Amino acid sequence: MTSKTLIAKSVNNLEALAFMGLNISWLEEISLRILTAYNRATPNDAIGAAGTYAYLEAIKALRDVLISKGWSKLYRDYLELTRNPDNGVNIIVSSGDKNTGIDSGIAPKTKNPKGVKTQKIVDQNSYQPFLWKEMEPEQPDESVSEPTWVLLYHLDKVNEEMRIELSLPTSIDLCDLKVDEWETRILLPSISFNLELSKIKPDFAPEIEFGIKRKSNEQKGV
Repeated sequence: MTSKTLIAKSVNNLEALAFMGLNISWLEEISLRILTAYNRATPNDAIGAAGTYAYLEAIKALRDVLISKGWSKLYRDYLELTRNPDNGVNIIVSSGDKNTGIDSGIAPKTKNPKGVKTQKIVDQNSYQPFLWKEMEPEQPDESVSEPTWVLLYHLDKVNEEMRIELSLPTSIDLCDLKVDEWETRILLPSISFNLELSKIKPDFAPEIEFGIKRKSNEQKGV
């Protein structure tokens, strides 16, 4: 299936984001926080720690930014979602492959296989063909579930950039269990690794000094 790809910051791109209740600046802030978390990994961290930090921060940053704008967090079927209660749009996060965030003619895939819960929302999205209000049928089917979009990001070490997009998944490859088809892809601006963010050091809590008081019997030499 050929997806509708909306180039970063184009008119259609911004209109699609506005329709979902999003602003490009909010997503840019979220992107910066994901990259910052990724860069916090050190050589002494466990293998794969950088990717884990990025994923956890993606969920947190999405909620930190959007909840302040009226969105809410939702945990359903073991999936971490962020939801717009005004229009029913849900967002989950996932890392993607090298085709993420670019219009290369090849649809991206999620980096990791997905389970039956993701398959369920993908199946539901297959019945969500109407992104624009003017394209909705006069009598929409009330049984159709709310759409769930994926904030898909890829950390490209070769080109030293993080690419990101917000896309509506509609199919999972039954061989590798990765999402491989998207009804609409909203590409977002990429972020260079060479930003000052790469110099940001982990935030550590300040050291706490404890005043240890000897017991009275110890003071008396008992």
